[in-house]
Amino acid sequence: MGFSLLAGVLTLSVLGIPYIAKATESALGQVPTSYREGAEALGLPAGWTLRKIVLKSALPGIVTGMLVALALAVGETAPMLYTAGWSDSLPTGKLTDSPVGYLTYPIWTFYNQPSKTARDLSYDAAFLLIVLLLLLIAIGRLITGVSRRHSES
Repeated sequence: MGFSLLAGVLTLSVLGIPYIAKATESALGQVPTSYREGAEALGLPAGWTLRKIVLKSALPGIVTGMLVALALAVGETAPMLYTAGWSDSLPTGKLTDSPVGYLTYPIWTFYNQPSKTARDLSYDAAFLLIVLLLLLIAIGRLITGVSRRHSES
């Protein structure tokens, strides 16, 4: 298979699964059983109860787990080095047999260079990564806020 975007994505996905699973388990466990019992007493179908009551109540915790997994995946360099390789050329759009560029590599590589320009590039890449993560967290919080607003009404 060689270095490829597909290998990198699969590796980072596998690394994120435990965080998402634990957060989902915890969020579903925090939904009061009275919600499920009330839905059952009203004769609501189990699928509807799960989708409209349980998951809606657990969504903030699930989104938080996804954000944690995403933040960890975005910051990983070592798995990407061994699976996706590195390329400083423009993306080819191929999922396999084509190394890709990613933001953590310049941070890791250029930081220890003797040139001030290289270190500045490292700082710029780190700044972009932080801004990207803050945007993703803001989007996640927005989703959580909207879901809470809809669950209260």
